[in-house]
Amino acid sequence: MAKVEPVRLDEIVGYFDELEDPRSEVNRKHPLVSVVVIAMMAVLAGAGGPTAIARWAALKEEFLLAVLPLPNGIPRKDVFRRALSLLRPEAFQACFTAWVESLRVQAAALTEVEQPVFAVDGKTARRSHDRANGLGALHCVSVWASD
Repeated sequence: MAKVEPVRLDEIVGYFDELEDPRSEVNRKHPLVSVVVIAMMAVLAGAGGPTAIARWAALKEEFLLAVLPLPNGIPRKDVFRRALSLLRPEAFQACFTAWVESLRVQAAALTEVEQPVFAVDGKTARRSHDRANGLGALHCVSVWASD
């Protein structure tokens, strides 16, 4: 069996460092990369929206403060809601795809499986849209490597 190496947080941060921050500079207290990485970790842990992400982050506060640039502490749910809704989907997708591809390359090197099978599942959260502000529903996609 191949030795599994844990993914280091600074490696993940490196893939999202280049995201352009779409937020106004007024009251911008939390680095975008920290907000995005916390949100991804929380969603991977089962969080289903900004409130759940903020709750998860509060539970992991000591760890997150030690490993991410968070000069003003853990962001609140409104920070997650605003920052994630303003992200350009194609920019986030490019960063996310690059990260996942790096994981695929590492997995292929460890397992000698070049073309792994991925199981994909997607869901749309009902009534999560905001028609008044032109925002569509929230979507969640889960991907599992079967090998």
